[in-house]
Amino acid sequence: ESETVSVELMVNLGFALAKQNRYRDAIDTLEAALDFVDGPKGVDSALVQAKRPEVFIALGDALYQLGEFKEAERYLLKAMNFDHFDRLDLTTQYNLYGTLCEIYVREKKPAHAKGILVTLKNIARSLPEAAEHVQSLEEQIKSAT
Repeated sequence: ESETVSVELMVNLGFALAKQNRYRDAIDTLEAALDFVDGPKGVDSALVQAKRPEVFIALGDALYQLGEFKEAERYLLKAMNFDHFDRLDLTTQYNLYGTLCEIYVREKKPAHAKGILVTLKNIARSLPEAAEHVQSLEEQIKSAT
């Protein structure tokens, strides 16, 4: 049980480090927590299992902030699989698809970005605070094509 509590603390610490812009520390901490969850005792940690999509998104965002776009995309695509089966809340969805769209814009993949933008616009209908960001992404995609 103490190992389960420790990994839950690691996840929360990883989230806190990311919020403090300590991205490398956040990545190391969150990846270590995932290693535990994927191990033989991982099934005991229901909280961490439930937070797995958020962990993937936090890893994707931290890697994006460090300019490590391929690794960021890999984690975000893993999180996207969870969204297809267990709908994530709107803010979490927006964080996922918004960061993924940003990556595609930066990597000059406008077709990929356009595909994600459709999803973002649908999410943003229920998140008015996201409208400005969606508009900015749309302009960036138009200028890239």
